[in-house]
Amino acid sequence: MVLTKILRRLRSHSIVEVTGVNEQFIDHMDIFYKRLAAISGRYVFECQSGTCLSFIELPLSDYQAVVTAPGLDVGDSSKQGKANRYALLPPPRSDRILWCGKTQPDSDKRYGIVLGYCANTAVILDEDSLLRHVLIVGSTGSGKSHTAARIAMCSSRIGFKPIILDWHGEYEQLLERHYAGDYTVLSYPNLPRVAFTSSSIPLESSISVLERTLDLSPFQSSILAAFLVLATQQNAATAKGLLDVVANNIKQDEIKELMDTLKSGNTIHELIHVISMVFNKRRESFSRAEQEIWLALLRRLNIIATSRYANIFAIRETKELLKAIRIGSYSPTIIRLDTILSLRIRKMYAAYLLQMLYTLANTNDTRMLVVLEEAHNLLDNKVVSELIAETRKYGIGFLVVIHTPRILPELSEANFNTIIAHRITSVNDRLIIAKSLGLDDDSLLSNFEEGDALVRRHDMKTPLIVKVEHEAPCTP
Repeated sequence: MVLTKILRRLRSHSIVEVTGVNEQFIDHMDIFYKRLAAISGRYVFECQSGTCLSFIELPLSDYQAVVTAPGLDVGDSSKQGKANRYALLPPPRSDRILWCGKTQPDSDKRYGIVLGYCANTAVILDEDSLLRHVLIVGSTGSGKSHTAARIAMCSSRIGFKPIILDWHGEYEQLLERHYAGDYTVLSYPNLPRVAFTSSSIPLESSISVLERTLDLSPFQSSILAAFLVLATQQNAATAKGLLDVVANNIKQDEIKELMDTLKSGNTIHELIHVISMVFNKRRESFSRAEQEIWLALLRRLNIIATSRYANIFAIRETKELLKAIRIGSYSPTIIRLDTILSLRIRKMYAAYLLQMLYTLANTNDTRMLVVLEEAHNLLDNKVVSELIAETRKYGIGFLVVIHTPRILPELSEANFNTIIAHRITSVNDRLIIAKSLGLDDDSLLSNFEEGDALVRRHDMKTPLIVKVEHEAPCTP
């Protein structure tokens, strides 16, 4: 019966390859698709080996009227001019006449969340897709934040703890609009403290965050490393060896005094105090250059210590983050980074927060999905990029949202196995994403409506056109 229907349709319909459209067609696109729907026609989008083609399927009796639409080129693409033309036919706003062709995977057997629909078929992001990390790209107003909010919201239904690092303060409103469940919002001054040192993170990684944020020299980083080792209270001999290199002949009783001072508190003020103690005792024996190196380090640390945000940093790990994000609950937690007004301190806080989430993942069984909005602010940090590469095996998936993919570091781009591309207006950005999707034509990405996207999952040979449905059920 099904085969009979297919054969009957093939005999009565014609499939026409669209080789190009121009601005004249774009102006009349809605009228064209309404007419196509009225005659039971379909829009077809297919990809093979990285080359994507768009077709229209329509009854033979209506062939001439439809294919002569203004601005629509059909037939031999080599004969068409290139100026002001799009090589692929933009998809219809309604999925009534959208057909996914041969690219639609067998998703009905997969367990995961519904991202949206290709025609009437749900496109699923399974658990493995989330743990292999997801990249969402799109220009302003393309719907990328709504898509990220939906994925975060729905991931809690399949056993993930969503943690949203909200750069602009928009996710609370998005969850309120689309999410019926409970969620937590953390903002300054009630942000949990993050620590400069962590039991699961190498000291050089922790130091590099401060080094980058405060623009420290290698020697200043060495000084800071020595005191942070001392602050962890774990290995006094190692700390003494490091201090001997930068401060000359540190005695054992002085080490004990410094450790007692650091033990008396867990703030950046204690750190500055012990550095000042060592410097003041040896100031006269230091050369002028050495004096300036130490003083410059103290001045840079005081940028944090004298700011209103000094209380959101600690020297050693605390239990505050574990309690604040309610790690035993699957409800989303929004961390309002936008409430940290200093961009420099906001970046530093976010980097240390990610390190602490990594530590939590090592000591808890809860799987996390971390949403990084405006991710270019963090992914240029080598420490963050390396964390993303390592976290999958510990049950942390990253959902990275960015509007300008050309500033995405090459290292981090390779770590995303699912790419969701909304409308992209910049030609340079479209070329980058088209290459990542395995396409040889970027024109389709410029014509999407809000919420439309090209999606390539790690197990797909070619991408799908998906309409992200914010109100649809989270699971199949």
